[in-house]
Amino acid sequence: MRRFRSLALTLWLGFIGAACGLLPAQTRAGSAFPTGGPYDASVVPRMGACGNHPCANFADAPQVLSLFLQPQGFNLATAVGDFNGDGIPDVAAATLNVVSVYLGNGDGTFGSAIVSEGNFPETLATGDFNNDGKLDLMMAVGQGLLLLLGNGDGTFQPPTFVGPAVSSLIAVGDFNNDGNLDVVSYDGSANLYVFLGDGKGKFSQSADISVSYVGAIAVGQITNDHNLDIAVTSYSPFSDVTIYLGNGDGTFARGPETPTPFGPNAVAIDDVNGDGNNDVVALCAGEVVALLGYGDGTFQPPIISPVPASSNIYGQDSLAISDFNHDGIPDVAVVGYILLGAGDGSFPTAIQYPLIGNFFFAVIAADLNGDHKPDLVVSGQESYTSADVNFVSILLGKGDAAFRGPPDISLGASPESVATADFNGDGLPDFVTANQDPNSLSVALGTGHGSFQPPNSVPLSFSPHLVAAGDFNGDGNVDVVVSSTIFGSPTLAILLGDGTGGFGPPAFIPGYFESVAAIALGDVNNDGNLDIVVPGAVFLGKGDGTFQAPISVATTIGAQSLALADFNYDGKLDLAAGEGSLHILLGNGNGTFTPKVTIPVSNGTSTLAIADFNKDGKLDVAIAGGNIGVSVFLGNGSGTFQPELVSSSTLPVQGSLIAADFNLDGKISLALLSQDSVSFLAGNGDGTFQEAQIFPVELGASGMAEAALNSKNAKPGLVVANTGSNTVSVLTNVTKGR
Repeated sequence: MRRFRSLALTLWLGFIGAACGLLPAQTRAGSAFPTGGPYDASVVPRMGACGNHPCANFADAPQVLSLFLQPQGFNLATAVGDFNGDGIPDVAAATLNVVSVYLGNGDGTFGSAIVSEGNFPETLATGDFNNDGKLDLMMAVGQGLLLLLGNGDGTFQPPTFVGPAVSSLIAVGDFNNDGNLDVVSYDGSANLYVFLGDGKGKFSQSADISVSYVGAIAVGQITNDHNLDIAVTSYSPFSDVTIYLGNGDGTFARGPETPTPFGPNAVAIDDVNGDGNNDVVALCAGEVVALLGYGDGTFQPPIISPVPASSNIYGQDSLAISDFNHDGIPDVAVVGYILLGAGDGSFPTAIQYPLIGNFFFAVIAADLNGDHKPDLVVSGQESYTSADVNFVSILLGKGDAAFRGPPDISLGASPESVATADFNGDGLPDFVTANQDPNSLSVALGTGHGSFQPPNSVPLSFSPHLVAAGDFNGDGNVDVVVSSTIFGSPTLAILLGDGTGGFGPPAFIPGYFESVAAIALGDVNNDGNLDIVVPGAVFLGKGDGTFQAPISVATTIGAQSLALADFNYDGKLDLAAGEGSLHILLGNGNGTFTPKVTIPVSNGTSTLAIADFNKDGKLDVAIAGGNIGVSVFLGNGSGTFQPELVSSSTLPVQGSLIAADFNLDGKISLALLSQDSVSFLAGNGDGTFQEAQIFPVELGASGMAEAALNSKNAKPGLVVANTGSNTVSVLTNVTKGR
């Protein structure tokens, strides 16, 4: 990675970083913290680490390091640095009165949170303020600046007061050239305060700098006199960047003002055109503005590069500079995009990277896995009715400016659902999606290496919703059943497979359908033919791709999800239906079922999965719905179940829940589709689950299916249909193990 001599809050701290291995915090926090009393750390649920369980890993998939469920209005401050002195970058995330440090493993993954007192931080900055060789934290809170001296193991001493800092804007540097770190902060109205450090963790105020309505501050060498200067953006009464030139003694002289587009809210200092003079780069209302320096504190006219507009990104208040594509030219990272530098101060090419959430606080660039390629740490938030979910996303760079999510396959249509099966008989899993716009199926044949051939389209004359795969005519080729609503009436169509990945014309199943909101396949009358169960009805297969007249199961008409399994081990398939509560209907072995037994569920039901979660040889039921979490009912082996077990999950369910041993520890885990991400919950082997790992996928995730995508092993992978981006995301399991 190219080394720069600038010092900015979104970059490695120049010469200090070389000495201490530290990284800076975000340049600007989001919303201010509301007033109120302290919060107990025990009431801040966190997710993302794997505890004593192996993590699941999917090829090229970003990970979410931490999730915090908390009252609305609280933001998340982040910083990166080596907090335990092992030479590996760690991540600090602070919210409420808690600072959580996640120690890096050196491969881009992190350990469980180490928690210290935090006192409602709005911004974090890092540095060795007492010169003991251990990284410390400087924290801006509503009452001022607080210093947390590091213990060298990821924990910190109690905070001590440094000075006033009403706003969230702070920066760190050696302003008087005495070898000790100093701090500059903004008071929220009219002044910058400069606090000179004594190298022992104590500070004295040296200067007040009159300013107005500061949007962001950064520290670096604007002139070539080897003294640190300060770049300040203002948004009222005028939008501009003002340079305060350092005198080398902790005082500053006001330099030039350069007008900018409206609202500069992030700033960094670096040499972006390679002329040996540092430049100023600001983020202004959706535009990156570069001020190319002459080396004397003056600048050329602004060069403006637009940031692509995105309707789902809010809080675009942070930037980071690094060489993300290894061409020797600095690039700019903002939330959601990498803007590639042209070497002349312009950034003409934007490359999007995957995100979850709808509001973002900061983006930080650092090499988290030691491959000399810059990675990204992005903090953000997803808001719900009663709480906010704050998170830190880790995106490992490939050295080509692409912070990829799972490999995406473009369909040219909007997939509503997905199923996996071997459609061409080569022993490798393929996938099929049911698409709208245009109405079609897409079939992609697997390569056995975690990838797929380009999908083939099967046009349909109707709008499909759900798709499920099975051999309905007994010829050894996999067929599909597709649900639809035609002229307001639910219906099912069968498309017989030809064994090469192609399908015959659709044949509609006669009969009246109350609902096709869910499909379950199985042999419910034990005649060797595959049958279809939908809410309110059973269609017994004849073994030739046609079906008998429907058998009514009226008590399941409102079901959102269905699953077939033999819960009482009598050799007959039973039915589990999710409809706000859990309904269990024991099979009679002839396509009919006993009256339903209803089991209340605390979190509602939108999807369910069947597996032996406690390793007792009896099938259990997992249900997910709403925002509360996952409920598990352990089976007794008789068709009855034990009381509900609830494991928290802060993200809402989008309709798919899959049970498999994703982390290869011999215990069944869960994959849950949540908004634009997949949540992985490691099983404890007793019906409960660990905190979730989160893997972002593309926009509008709508369906998910499981298959062993790599022919060299049996590791379960995932295929995710994304309605919002007309793609399928492929998550190939690369967890170390079998």
